[in-house]
Amino acid sequence: MNPTAAGGARLALLPWVAALSLVYACATPRSAPPAPVASGVDEAWFAREAEAVAAPEGKPEAQLEATPEAQPAVQPEPAPEPVAQPSVVSAPVVSTPLPAPFVRVETAQGREWFVVQRGEGLQPIQILPGETLRFDVEIDLGVGDLDVGDVELASGREDLVSSLPDARAETRGVETLEAAWVRSTASGGYMGYHVAHTLETRFLPQRWPRILHRDQQRGSENRNRELKLGWVDDEHVLQYRSDGHCKGCGNKEHFVEPSFVWQKAAHCKKCKLLEHRAWHPAVQQAVPQDALDMLGAVWIARALVRDGNPSAVFPIADRQRLWEVTAKVGERKDIEVPAGVYRCRRVSLGTKLLRGSPGDAANTHFEGLFGIQGTLKIWLDEVTGTPVLIEGDLPIPVPLVERLKVRVGLKSTKDADPRLKKLR
Repeated sequence: MNPTAAGGARLALLPWVAALSLVYACATPRSAPPAPVASGVDEAWFAREAEAVAAPEGKPEAQLEATPEAQPAVQPEPAPEPVAQPSVVSAPVVSTPLPAPFVRVETAQGREWFVVQRGEGLQPIQILPGETLRFDVEIDLGVGDLDVGDVELASGREDLVSSLPDARAETRGVETLEAAWVRSTASGGYMGYHVAHTLETRFLPQRWPRILHRDQQRGSENRNRELKLGWVDDEHVLQYRSDGHCKGCGNKEHFVEPSFVWQKAAHCKKCKLLEHRAWHPAVQQAVPQDALDMLGAVWIARALVRDGNPSAVFPIADRQRLWEVTAKVGERKDIEVPAGVYRCRRVSLGTKLLRGSPGDAANTHFEGLFGIQGTLKIWLDEVTGTPVLIEGDLPIPVPLVERLKVRVGLKSTKDADPRLKKLR
C-alpha cells in the first residue's frame, strides 16, 4: 500500500478515534478525574502521525517512528479507587425438585444394577445395564412351526446433566444423574412383507418426563408413536402423540404423476412412505402415579420372579388407553428353547380396560409385545427372572385358523445375570 495513502487513511480515522476515546472516557466510572487532556487523546500521538504522513516515499524509518516501541514513556494514570456499589442479592438457581430418587444404582452379584423406584409399597424395576437377550420368533401353523424373525431385548444406562452451570458460581461443575433404558427390537418378514419394530423406554431422573416410551416401525409399513409419563405441575399425566399420512398438503414432493395426460399431478393417498407422514398434535390426560408402559410391565414380571413375590397389579398406558394389568407368578416347568433347557416360572399378564378412546375398536383386546393379544405368558428363569419364552396369540386370521400361536424363544445371551444357568 502507498505510504501516503496509508497516512491519509490514518488522518481520516483520527476524528473517529477521538470520538471513541471521549465516549470511553465518559462511560468509564472513576472516583477522581484523570489528569486533564485538552482533546481527550494524547497530543504527542497526533504529532507522530502527522510526521508519518508527511514523510517522503522510500523512507520506512519514518513509518517506524509511529510504532509503540518508539513512543516515549507515558506516565500511567493512577488506578481508580473502587466505587461502592449497592448490594445485589443473587437470584436463586431455579431447579425442579424431585419427590425421591427415581433411578438408584445398586451392586449385586458383582454387577451394577439400576433400580427404578416406583413408590412406597410398589414393586421396583431392576435393570442390568449391558444385558442383551436374543430370541427366535416362531408361528405355529398347525402342521409345524415357521421361523418368521428375531427379537432382541437389551438394556443400558446413560448419564444426564441435571442442569446448566450457574454462570455466577466460582466453580462451573455440573451434576450428572443416572438414567436407564430398555429396548425391544423385532425384525422379520414373510411373503414379501418386512418389518423392523423397535420399542424403547427410558427411565429418567426428573419430573417431566419420568418415563419416555417410543414405538417405531419400519419396513413395508412405517409409523411413529411417542408416550410420555410424568409430573406436570402437581398432576401426573400421560402425553401421547402419533404420526399419520399427511392429507392434502402443498408439498409438491408428495404429489404423484397422473395416469393419463389430461389429468394433473395430485397428492398421494395413504402411501407407505415414511417421509410422507406427519405428527398429529399431542393429547394429554391424567393417569395414576404408578402407570407404566408395556416394556416396563415385562421388567416388572422379571422382578417378581427374582424377588419371590407372587403377584402385582399396576396400570399400563397404551396410546390413549389405560389398562389394569395383573401379573401372577404361576407354575414351575423346565422350558426348552434354542439356547437350552431352563427351569422357569410362568408369569401371566391379564388385563382389564380402565379407560379407552370412544369408538376405538382396539378397546376390546389388549395388544402387548409383538402384537400379541389377550393374556401374555412369559416363562422366566426362576433364579434370575431372565425371560426364556414368551407365548401368546396373533390376531392374523388364516384359512381354518382364527388366531396364530406365537413363540418367542431365547437363543443367546450376552452380559446376562451371572446366576443364569441352563439345565442342559
